[in-house]
Order: sequence, then C-alpha cells, then structure tokens
Amino acid sequence: METCSLADILGDTDGVLPAVGEYHILSLDSEHPVAVSTLGDCELPDVLAERKPKGLSIVGKTETENIGIEKIIQNTLATPSLKYLILCGEDSVGHFSGQTILSLFEHGVNDRMRITGAKGKRPILANTTAEDVDAFRRQLEVVDMIGCTDLEKISQKIEDITAKEAALPKEQLGDNARDIYWTIIENNWVGEMSHAAYLGKELSAAQLSMQIGFKYVKDKA
Repeated sequence: METCSLADILGDTDGVLPAVGEYHILSLDSEHPVAVSTLGDCELPDVLAERKPKGLSIVGKTETENIGIEKIIQNTLATPSLKYLILCGEDSVGHFSGQTILSLFEHGVNDRMRITGAKGKRPILANTTAEDVDAFRRQLEVVDMIGCTDLEKISQKIEDITAKEAALPKEQLGDNARDIYWTIIENNWVGEMSHAAYLGKELSAAQLSMQIGFKYVKDKA
C-alpha cells in the first residue's frame, strides 16, 4: 500500500513559488526554516546560496518597498516551513526596503495598505490583502542584520537559528485528516478559504487511500 506525505498533498514539490523573482531556492522543507533578503545587495545572494549554510531555505534581494515586499509575502505564505526572515546587506537607496519590512512587522498597514512608519517613496502593498499581511507577520520572526555583508556572520546566524529551532519541541500535525486540517487552520498556514477547502478535500482523499489501499492521486485542478 502506497503512503503519501503532506508535501504530496500541498504540492510545490518542484520548488516553484508563486512570485517569480531573482532568488535562490535551496529547500522548502521543515529543516530549512530561514529565508534571507539581502535587500539592495545583488551579489550576496549568489555567494550565500553557494555556501549553503545549514537551514537556509530561500535567499534573494529586495530592492523595492512595494512589489519586492509583496513577492516576499506571497512566497512566504506558500511555504509554511519558513519561520524566520533575516534582513542583511545594504538597504536599497531611496526605497529603504529593509526599513520598510521592519516597519511592516512592527506597525502593519493602514486602511489604504500603506506600511505605517515606512520611509520609502511608495510603501503601498496594492496587490496584497490585509489578511495576507497579518498572516505573514504571524508566520515569520524578522532578524535585523541590515548593513551586514559579512558572509561568515550571516551564515553563522542562519545556522544558530536553525539549531535553536531544531531543539524546540515539534508540534504534531495529527494522525487523521480532520486533526491535520484543524492544526493547519489554527496555525494560519493557509491564507485563502478556497485553498482551505481544497486542502480539506485532498486530506480526506489521502486518508481514505491509506485506509482502503488505493493509490492517492492529487487533484491538479
């Protein structure tokens, strides 16, 4: 009898994230909880990705205070295993994307989706919902290393965070479709109701496949 994992149900096994950009994906599993934005530094992502510090999931630049941040939000919400976002490298001139991200985590957005306290020219998340912003802020812990370009220090921070995370007690998803579903919902790992409905259907099908013994095939719709 074939078994299936949560990754089979959620998809994304090919490493493709919803927001296309200039970033490196090393792994999207639970042993890689750290994402890194090098802000305005265009070369640091390449050397960090080549070094592959333990626990690094995604690394890329973020040059703008609106579209660039929206891409981070989209890709984070699509990757529940991400728990930390390190900001390093020199902040982008004029856009202040690093300062804007810090303001987003500290203050959120106003009713016009403008990031409160941001210094950038146009820190407005026009293509993002307030619910997505709230979920993003709950999912990640931001680590401020803005201005740091030292590869050794950044790599060590990634590995220290990963070691600390690995030492924490692991929350069990559950041993049946219903328990797994509610654990995911309660942790805000799904941002849209349509995705929640799809996930519930697929989890039920996966459980049934294991109980009866037929092959589970993920719905591609």
